[in-house]
Formats: sequence, C-alpha cells, structure tokens
Amino acid sequence: MPVPPGLRVVEPSACWKPPQTFCCSAAATPGPLSATVNVTTSVTILAVPGAVGSVVAAAGPAISIAAPGVRVALRNLVFVPLPGGGGTDGVVVSGSNARVAVKDSHFSGFSGETFGVRATGTTTARIDDSTFQNLSGGVSAENGASATIARSRASGSAAAKGRA
Repeated sequence: MPVPPGLRVVEPSACWKPPQTFCCSAAATPGPLSATVNVTTSVTILAVPGAVGSVVAAAGPAISIAAPGVRVALRNLVFVPLPGGGGTDGVVVSGSNARVAVKDSHFSGFSGETFGVRATGTTTARIDDSTFQNLSGGVSAENGASATIARSRASGSAAAKGRA
C-alpha cells in the first residue's frame, strides 16, 4: 500500500504498552453505570477541556482506589450521586501507599456520612482548584492518611465538615 508523503511507517513493537490516560467527552459518555469504578493501576482520568466529564456514583463511591502503590490523577471531572441511588463518596483512596491528585474537579450532592474525597490508611490525597458543594463533608483524611488542599472552594454543608 502506498504511503502518503511525510508519513512515517512504524512497525508495532512487542514491547509497546498502551497509554494509561483515559479521556471523556460528552459525546462519548454512555448512561450512568451501576457500579463503582475500581482503579487497580496508575492512571490519569480526564475530561477533554471544554467538555463535562461526569462520574456518577450509583452504589458506593464513584471511584475506588484500593490497589497498593498506585498513582491516580483525576482532572476536570464532575462527581455526583445518581438521584435515588446508593451513591456514597466521590473518590475513596485506601490502597497502601496509594496517591490521588484531583485537579479542576467538582463534587456535589452527596448526603449522609459521605465525602467528596476520602483517604484512609497510608494514603495521600492532593486536591487543587476544585469545588465541593452541598456535601455532608468535603475531604476526609482518616487513620493516618494525609490530604493537601490548595486553591479549592467549599460551599453548603461541606464548608463545615472536613475531617482529618
């Protein structure tokens, strides 16, 4: 098959590893899922700039990071519970030495003893430029976990209930 000028043909390598970044766009987003997204490897999940990437908690947390030592970056996402569903926290990080970095994201509408971001055990959470609105709690660092929050806002009940 002829190759257009300026295009380089590269043979696939047996060592090739797929990228660990997932992009969301409104046009490609299916309806709400009925389960927690369980993260088991280091990954970046982001919404395409200008699009809304919604992560809906239908039963339990929207995202659970329980694998040890993983590094997870979440960017430009909106976390909400499914109306009438059993959605709890936005993000739960509990894997030994796991880290999550949340940037330019929005957490809204979780009720009960829930948080936008909940870190437990020997985990680390960093939240930058994000908003927490109408939650029972914004960020929780429990049982030795650490959380750093910068340039973020809380309104509604979340402003009164961060936990460390």
